Amino acid sequence: ITRSGTNYFLAAAGTTVYRAVGTEFQGNSISANLPTGNDVNFATFNNVCYFCNGVNTLRKVAGAGAAAVVTSGTRVGGQIAVYKNRLWLAKGSTLFASALRNGEDWITTEDADAMYINPDDGDSITKLVAQRDRLLIFKKYGIYELRGDRPNAYAWRQLYDSVGCVSSKSVVPIEQSVFFAAQQGVYMIDSSGRGLVLLSDKIKPTYEAISDKTDLPGGQYKNQYWLAINASRSLILNYRNNAWSDYRGLNANVFSTNPEDGQLYMGSDSAGRVYKMDSGTTDDGATIPFYYKSPASDFDVPELDKRWDKIYVQAKATPTTLVMNQNIDFKNNGSTVNMNITKNATLSETMKTIRTNYAQGSVGKYLEVILSNTSASDLRVYGLS
Repeated sequence: ITRSGTNYFLAAAGTTVYRAVGTEFQGNSISANLPTGNDVNFATFNNVCYFCNGVNTLRKVAGAGAAAVVTSGTRVGGQIAVYKNRLWLAKGSTLFASALRNGEDWITTEDADAMYINPDDGDSITKLVAQRDRLLIFKKYGIYELRGDRPNAYAWRQLYDSVGCVSSKSVVPIEQSVFFAAQQGVYMIDSSGRGLVLLSDKIKPTYEAISDKTDLPGGQYKNQYWLAINASRSLILNYRNNAWSDYRGLNANVFSTNPEDGQLYMGSDSAGRVYKMDSGTTDDGATIPFYYKSPASDFDVPELDKRWDKIYVQAKATPTTLVMNQNIDFKNNGSTVNMNITKNATLSETMKTIRTNYAQGSVGKYLEVILSNTSASDLRVYGLS
């Protein structure tokens, strides 16, 4: 939220909601004594931040002061969203709408409203997301939409009855689509006509092996959808080319993307801190291990054995050593080459091209090149041939 030219960042940890002053959260509690074990969800409406946790009455904070309870109609919800100039809350199968343009009025006659979304299915609403001219309502085993702009014109219908959202944290609106984690896999709801799209075919064994899918934080950064699957591992989808990557060593409890500049932030329950992603050349002061494995190449002749002569690597001139290994026909041949990519003191070079005879004499149908380093703080590889 922004007040008097000051931007405020809110985060929940344990039983307390904090507001950052500059980059410092410590000592800036705005709401304490919340119950443990309940996620806190936020929504900004009319430049006021409202938050709920499924247990306590809706609360708000408008700037530098402490959080206050919304008193015009007692509303308790676990999910919150903004749609058609109203604030919306959900708990169980009940959906609440505030008065028009007023997130603090939930009781005005013929304006504020409550409705029930398939209340007899034994399921609960796990997330609310506004998508263009509709409000998407996720349950664990179904997806619904609501349309309309006033109480007597609201209409909801079920879109899908076998796929739903099992983790509220996984839901991320990206451009005109909404990404989320279901029991069966990672999906996208597209508003341009493709409907429901399964995205996780390429990682199906990995996803199916996740024992608890109810707490999978999701986020967006650049053209990527991030999904944390345990305390040290995230799966990242480049949704432009449908390519997945595996990020290790990241303990993420929640992701949040700043809509103004696209910056991704991460909350970690291991240290109770908020991290700014992809900022600087270290991971909270520690060097970042570098690992890259090229796609397996058959050089367009998969039926023939090939004999390789040399491998060329282009990398930023950095005082370190780049370690190369190779897989021939998907098996490591057991050899290692250390390539010095330190800048030559007598040259004004910023990039080094290293030639190695490491692959010389190797024969096979497929080649994979593996590059790694554990000590460089700013390592960049530009090309491989």
